[in-house]
Formats: sequence, C-alpha cells, structure tokens
Amino acid sequence: PPLYLPTPPPQKPANAELDAILSILETSEKVVERLQKQEENMLNEVTQRAKDLHTSAGNLITAQLRRANDVKRCASWEATQATVFSLFLIFFYFSYFFFLLFCKCLNRI
Repeated sequence: PPLYLPTPPPQKPANAELDAILSILETSEKVVERLQKQEENMLNEVTQRAKDLHTSAGNLITAQLRRANDVKRCASWEATQATVFSLFLIFFYFSYFFFLLFCKCLNRI
C-alpha cells in the first residue's frame, strides 16, 4: 500500500495574515508615537502659556499697586497744595488789611 504522509498546512495564508497584523501593529505604534509627541508639545505649550499668564498677572498686580501709590501721592500733593494756597490767601488777606490800615494812617497824618 502506498504511504501517504500528511501534508503541512499552507504557510502563505498564515504569513499573509501575520504580515497584515504586523503592518497594522507598526502603523498603530507610529500613530501612538505621533500622538505622544503631540501630547508633549501641547503640554509644553500649555505650561508656557500658564507661565506667561502668571507673569502677566503679576505685572498687572504690580501695575495696579503702582497706580494706587500714584493716586495716594497725587492726593497728598493736592492736599499740600490746598494748604499752601489757603496759607497764601490768608497771607494776602492780612497783607491787604495791613496795607489798608497803613493807608488810613497816612491819611490821618
């Protein structure tokens, strides 16, 4: 009787399926790497924007404090000027009063 050996299953379809799976896996890995790079770039960008906002907020607060100090200085200067002007008016009034008194004294002589 002739001897029949079992033939091995065809290797090409299994390799083709394996190649397809490997190519999909490689593509997926590339996509994951690209997404990780995008995530890292976005994280760096968000961090930089947060730092910029923090800096600008600090500058804004500093500017507001400077403006508040300027307002206080202007108010104190205005108060000083009002006092000086009041003193000038008082001096002028008394000078005028003494001038009139002096003129009356001259008329009496």
